[in-house]
Amino acid sequence: TSPPGEIIKKSFKVTQSSGLLDVVWVVDNSGSMENEIEQVRENLDRFILALENVSNAKFALLSKEKEGPITVTIGNSTSTSNSNGYPLKLSDEALAKGHIQQHVEVTSDNALAVFGYALCSGSDPDRLCNEARSRVTAYPHFLKDFFRPESSKVLVVVTDDNAKSFEASQMQALLRNKNINNLTHFSFQGLPESPCPTTTVGSEYQILNRASGGAAFDVCEEDWSDSFSKLTSDIKSLIQSVFNLDQEALSIDSVALDGIKLGADQYQQTGPNTVEVSKEAMKNGKEIVIYYTPKN
Repeated sequence: TSPPGEIIKKSFKVTQSSGLLDVVWVVDNSGSMENEIEQVRENLDRFILALENVSNAKFALLSKEKEGPITVTIGNSTSTSNSNGYPLKLSDEALAKGHIQQHVEVTSDNALAVFGYALCSGSDPDRLCNEARSRVTAYPHFLKDFFRPESSKVLVVVTDDNAKSFEASQMQALLRNKNINNLTHFSFQGLPESPCPTTTVGSEYQILNRASGGAAFDVCEEDWSDSFSKLTSDIKSLIQSVFNLDQEALSIDSVALDGIKLGADQYQQTGPNTVEVSKEAMKNGKEIVIYYTPKN
């Protein structure tokens, strides 16, 4: 810990600090999602390939991969999900590259609980893990060690409903407890202007999107190719632009690229110990130095 008020610095080699990208998708399997799941299926491999071409990418899909109920036994407790809804299986090509899928029933309103419980161990004392577990039929800790410390991290939720029982505030608190910083949220969801009648506005996902600098896409669009292109572009912009400090920062005093101080509009503090630097500002640069006052 540094003395109170002392400005400290951390240096990053731009080429060494960039390119790690960890992406999780949680896709609703409920009975109203047939068309939406088909849109994901049609676009997902291109999305993965586009990000692999510009980054060291890891991809995880949380969604039911085949029809029928899912039975989970943990200790003396056995639970079974319902068998309704539509499956979504990660392609053999993606699996062969080392990307992963958890076979889990994602219902219309438990997507955040599914993701949260995947971060928790089976005997996790965190009360938020227990709250997530009550909404999920799945084995815990699927995402153990998935997120790399220096990576840009992304969660994409696909659903036509809103999160209930495990909501945005609980998700944010659990991420803090698990020291998962710099997670950008995106969603394909119901929007206020969505035309399809079965859709509910995903207000909880919008909270997470706004707080993290992500975005929402209309789940009711007939063709998702443009939305996938925009999502891919938004995620690419995260690569090479987010840096993790050793301590939580009270303030960012300055940022320099190859010894030249950047303007205040070229960087921002995006989390307790994360700083995002304009990708354009870093073009052709070799070293970023961040000067900050740690929070004591």
